[in-house]
Amino acid sequence: MTNLKPDEKLEDLGYKGLQVIQSTNEYRFTTDAVLLANSVGDLTGKRAVDLGTGSGVIALLLATKKNANHVWGVELQPQLADMAQRTMQYNGIGNVTIVNCPMQDAYKGLGGDYDCVVCNPPYRKCGSGQKQLAPNLALCRHEIAVTLEEVIVSAKRLLNTKGSLYLVHQSERLAEICYLMKQNSIEPKVITPIAPRVGAQPNLVIVKGVLGGNVGCVVNKPLEILDEKGNYTPQVAAFYGTESNKGEN
Repeated sequence: MTNLKPDEKLEDLGYKGLQVIQSTNEYRFTTDAVLLANSVGDLTGKRAVDLGTGSGVIALLLATKKNANHVWGVELQPQLADMAQRTMQYNGIGNVTIVNCPMQDAYKGLGGDYDCVVCNPPYRKCGSGQKQLAPNLALCRHEIAVTLEEVIVSAKRLLNTKGSLYLVHQSERLAEICYLMKQNSIEPKVITPIAPRVGAQPNLVIVKGVLGGNVGCVVNKPLEILDEKGNYTPQVAAFYGTESNKGEN
């Protein structure tokens, strides 16, 4: 049993009994991370990097549900890196390595030639939106320690030719995402809009890009998170391994 700190608890992912350590004092993972991890294709025999792994939920799902050969979870904040490491230990996961460093420097220690890079980055530029009072939370929500451009440059340095980048972000920044990807030879290939509820305007997007990929992009039907009663839609509930999971507020 992994020792939990007084502010920590285990949260069930609803998949094969996997549990993630969460803290009341730290940034907690959201549905965005689960949707992003589930958008990744099969990784059997492949190596992946999760940039900004936080408590490790995406790395955990890539290693188990997507069958990655090995996943490296890169996290800037040491207390989150420690949580992610203990999450892997608790679940008996041996094919995830947690690396405590800025994602801009990840390639220096990890090198390149990875098949997949996944990132759920800070959404807001500095000075936009309501900034969190706690510095550790602000780092997760605002581009204080890393910008969108630096995320994409970091991915390019890590990926092999034809390797894939999966990124979740605000829909209002889609044009910027596609521009920066193309600037770094990552061709946007699949765009999935995400709506908070049935019939609502999408507020997020998941973008898959391929390093050195051919021109051509598919836009999927919007993925709707909650139904009219506030429950997860069947598609999202399936990601959590349940048919009737109550949605987040």
